[in-house]
Parts: sequence; structure tokens; C-alpha cells
Amino acid sequence: MTTCSSMLLTHRMASLCVGNGSKTNSLWSVIRKPWASSYVGQQSNSYFSTKIERKEVDALSPMMEITERKRIPPHVVARRVSRLRSVSGKEKNIRHSPWRMNLVCQFISGLTVPEALVQLEFCEKKRGAPILKKVLKRTKNLADIRYGMAPSQLQVHTCFATPGTPLKRIKIMGRGRSGVKHRKHSHIHLSLRETDFALEMARAPTLKKKQKWYQRYLIAAQDAALQQKEQEEIKKLQQEQEQKEKESETS
Repeated sequence: MTTCSSMLLTHRMASLCVGNGSKTNSLWSVIRKPWASSYVGQQSNSYFSTKIERKEVDALSPMMEITERKRIPPHVVARRVSRLRSVSGKEKNIRHSPWRMNLVCQFISGLTVPEALVQLEFCEKKRGAPILKKVLKRTKNLADIRYGMAPSQLQVHTCFATPGTPLKRIKIMGRGRSGVKHRKHSHIHLSLRETDFALEMARAPTLKKKQKWYQRYLIAAQDAALQQKEQEEIKKLQQEQEQKEKESETS
């Protein structure tokens, strides 16, 4: 973003986080429900139909001063997280130590998918980073196929490595003795989950972190809109092809 847009965003976030208590100026007038069908394209403000959802809005609303923050109820967080969509990916029997692979997994845990790809691109672990990057791209494509979600809407929920089945080899020792050498292998377990931007903003302790999550939300909303247009164009092309095939069969 440019400096002008960042200044406008700072002013916007300040007005959202510290307000006069009215719901019209709250952050919820901008953010949709994360489990809705789409982030953009809905112009109505009647997002919350039931009383339970309205209570969640009141509990998660960042319309409060930073010095007088309220604690988010755990049952509200659990209810929102249970509605998020997730995708998992695996890679088995990698010729790499699980301890060293876990060092690479620590870089991307908790980040969004674009940020995780940047971290892996510049990671100094030249052996484990390319393997984990391949698994991350594969899982990201799986989320696109199943749910049609953009990479900016996804977050690395869990990423860790477990020990695999080692290969036993001969270990040459002194005085004519021999032992057993274990060639270590590992399995990668990766889980991507849909990002609840409203919850992350409410959890953010400072205004700058709220700004970062709001910027990520804007990027995710733009990517979701572009992806919806692409899917609509693909559906139109498929329908045109089906019509041509039917016309050729009838003729």
C-alpha cells in the first residue's frame, strides 16, 4: 500500500477500535461472517439473525478502549473455530531428520499462506524448506479445488514432523566390530484452516496488529472476488461447450 492509503487505513482503524459505542461505526459493519458463502458481494447489514450470533458480536466487538479490554469467552471462540473449513496435507518417508524438519515447520506455523511461502523461499534450511514448500502448495491447491478459497484466506493451523521408519545400515566400528546405523526418516503433517479475521482482530493486543489483520482482510476480500469471477467464467465456458456438443449430436 502507498503512504496515503496506509494513513487512511490508520485513521479508519482508530475510528473503528475506539468509538462512541454505536454499532454502525464498529468493525462488524465491514467484516462478514467467516463461515458465509463469500466475503464480498453482500451489501445488506443484517448479518446476524439469531440471538447467539448477536451475543458473539457483542463479545468480539473491538469497539472498546485498549486499556479496558474484555476477555473473549472460550465457548465463543470454540463455536467460531468449529465452523471454519480446513484442509490437511501429508508427506511420508522423507529422508530427513524429524528434529531438523520441525525447525523448518516452526517458521510457518500460524502464518497466512502467502507469508509462509515467502518464509520458505528465503529459509536457510536448503534441504527441508523445498520439501515443505511443495507440501504447502499441494495443500493450497486442494483447498482451491474443494472450497474455492484463495491462498490469502488460508492460515497455517498446524505444521509438524514426526519420526518415520528408519533404514538400518551397517556401522563399521573399531577392532573388527560392527553395529547398526539408523538412517532417519520423517513424516510431515500440515493443516490449513480458513482465517477468522474478526476473531484475530479482537485478539490483537495493539492497534498496529489490528491494522495488519485488517490489511490482510482487504487483500483476502479482493482475492476472493477475483476467484469468484474466474469460477463464473469457467462455468460459462463449460456450459457453452455442453451446448455445442448437444447441437453437434442433434445435427
